[in-house]
Amino acid sequence: MLLRRLFGKKDSTASLFVKLLSSFMVIIGLLASFSFASNVFLLRHVQSEMVKTNQASLNKTVGDYENQIRSIKKFAMSLYLNETAKLMNGTLPERTDYGLLYRIHNELQTLLADSPLKIHNIVYMLHGNAIVVDKEGTRGFGEMFENYYGSAPYSSEFWLSELRKLSGFAIYPEAEFYMNAVGQRESRGAFIPILFQNPFYKQFSLLLLVDSTSMFRDYYGSGEGSLAIYDGSGQSVFASSSAARALSSPELAESSETGYKKLDGYYAYVQKGAETGFAYAGLVPTAHIESEIARLNWTLAAFLLVSISIGLVVSLLFTRRLNNPLRRILESIQQSNYSMPASSNIKEFDLLGGQLIDILKTNDEIRQDISQKNSLLKHYAYINRLKKIHPHSGDWKSLAEVDKPFILIGFHLLYRNAHLEEIGVDVRRSSYFVREMIHTLVSELFPDSLTFQIEQNLILTILFSVNDPSQTVPEALQRLKTVLDMDRHYYLATVTASPIQTDPASFNPTYEHILERVLTRGLGDDTQLLPYRVPPADPAAAEWDVKGLQTHLEADNEEELVRMGQRMLAALDKKGASLQQFASSVQTLSEQLTKLLPAAERQSFMNVVRSAEPDRCYTLESFERTIETCMRTACSACRRHRNGSDPVCDYVIQYVEKHYGEDLSLDIISDHLNMSASYLSTYFKDKTGTNFSEYVQSYRMNKAALLLETTELKILDIAQQVGYQSVNSFIRNFKRHTGFPPGEYRKKRLE
Repeated sequence: MLLRRLFGKKDSTASLFVKLLSSFMVIIGLLASFSFASNVFLLRHVQSEMVKTNQASLNKTVGDYENQIRSIKKFAMSLYLNETAKLMNGTLPERTDYGLLYRIHNELQTLLADSPLKIHNIVYMLHGNAIVVDKEGTRGFGEMFENYYGSAPYSSEFWLSELRKLSGFAIYPEAEFYMNAVGQRESRGAFIPILFQNPFYKQFSLLLLVDSTSMFRDYYGSGEGSLAIYDGSGQSVFASSSAARALSSPELAESSETGYKKLDGYYAYVQKGAETGFAYAGLVPTAHIESEIARLNWTLAAFLLVSISIGLVVSLLFTRRLNNPLRRILESIQQSNYSMPASSNIKEFDLLGGQLIDILKTNDEIRQDISQKNSLLKHYAYINRLKKIHPHSGDWKSLAEVDKPFILIGFHLLYRNAHLEEIGVDVRRSSYFVREMIHTLVSELFPDSLTFQIEQNLILTILFSVNDPSQTVPEALQRLKTVLDMDRHYYLATVTASPIQTDPASFNPTYEHILERVLTRGLGDDTQLLPYRVPPADPAAAEWDVKGLQTHLEADNEEELVRMGQRMLAALDKKGASLQQFASSVQTLSEQLTKLLPAAERQSFMNVVRSAEPDRCYTLESFERTIETCMRTACSACRRHRNGSDPVCDYVIQYVEKHYGEDLSLDIISDHLNMSASYLSTYFKDKTGTNFSEYVQSYRMNKAALLLETTELKILDIAQQVGYQSVNSFIRNFKRHTGFPPGEYRKKRLE
């Protein structure tokens, strides 16, 4: 308004803004055109030269390597066809013909003395005697590959394993080989092992150690580049430099086309070998083209200097023509530079400039002070409103008025106290740091926002005047999730954002709904973004089959108890249960198991459950481990209690386990034990806490339940296998034991 009053209505095309903008557009246009032209020229020239020269060099290298490997194959095959190989193949595995071994040793010395195939050594590995022969002599597998040709990846056990499963020709990655000499290692060099095994000559195999350094030196033409070779699985077979080893092997190995890629300051030329199927990657540094780029840069600099000079002249002409002292005052105001502008020839402008600067400086100081205090008061006012605390003054209430559309974002923090203690940070300080971090990130995207801490682990952000919330808010939440996930080792965040609200009366209900949603976190050890709308059907809390738990504990069915727990967790996971419901389910299980255990074992069981820390479980796997710990500990406790070892009860239990499918009675077992049936019944009840008929019934039902779950047998067949001749009696007893008829039980377990 001040500028409008000072200048009034004028032709906008004659303003200082338009003139300067036109000048800058001329400069930018010139710079952009010259930059575009130079870049096109640079790319066309450099890329064409690079592709031509380096691709040709790689083609020759690949051909030389493939021819070399083809020649090595033929050479290895010829060793299997000579007279020595035939003699070895006719030797019994358990016999050692040292004369023949000495002959092989001499032949190897002759062959390797003038071999053009870059083969450093050839090792005959005799299968039956675990003996190797090379150009240096004869020795055992262990001595050969530990003392004479030792290598970290290629031990004697490795080669024995390869001999058992290989049939044919295999090339292994390059490795350093050493010799142990008088307690010191002497390097023999880097070699590529090639193992050849003829299925028709099973008495021995050939291991050829190829000098990879010599091959690279002779076959790779580029003096400035590096070479990397990868096999079909993406494993590095050879790398001529540390730079070649550092590059991503899968990306180069999986390339199916001949060409080049730019990776980490290198041009990588890739070509597949026809003989081996290996991927050859020639790596050429970009440094050799810097001279051409420098030459082009001088050209660009000259063009740029000319364009800048033209732009400066044009700008200077416009500026001189419109050199108005008021422009300097306006620039000072717009740039918040409250120093007095340079003096002008007009006294009134100097006076006006000084007064405006003083007013603006005072106004800015007052505004900053009020803004800081209002921000603090707003935080308290909103907290009072959310907590439904009535303020003493109406002014406080007005600070928290919601007179424009808003969005609420709730952050619930689940702290991992043990990890916080490791770095010496308590929950209070951690909450402060998280709140400041959220405030900083949100303020960058939504300046008109408020972030404050409601509880120690609850942070709330209010967004006002959000443009296009369906796009901006999800992007902001994803950015927050990325940052919060960096600290998930110390806390897990749950975030819920409301849709945009236009009714001021919905402020508190929206907050209460946000509060409910952030407490329904699901499984996972990362930041979770929960939708605002709650699914209509919330899964009910888990109800454990107490009778089934008791039955399996009494029968010592430890694995079945573990499977029962896993099925319960899987059912909760399938229904989308919250973390709180999983924790409640584990708590219920531990309480039920405690009640079912003998009194003497309960305290130790509860100690084990506490040490398992079920309250620090955040994933399905951690809950499964806790459930398994509970089940196995409970079984162990019952087992300890039972194994106060009573031979009579042990005999009864073992007899039932072996003959549960037959007609069982106390009379039969008491005859075996030479005691009366009535005494045995009383004795068994006193020692185990259950009478004989109930134990037999429970054991048979557990076996029947297992058959229903793991087989497709008919119910009649299962009834007969567990000792029931009447299927109706079996169905009636099974329903009484499990709560379901056999058919329905099988259906529910399958689900």
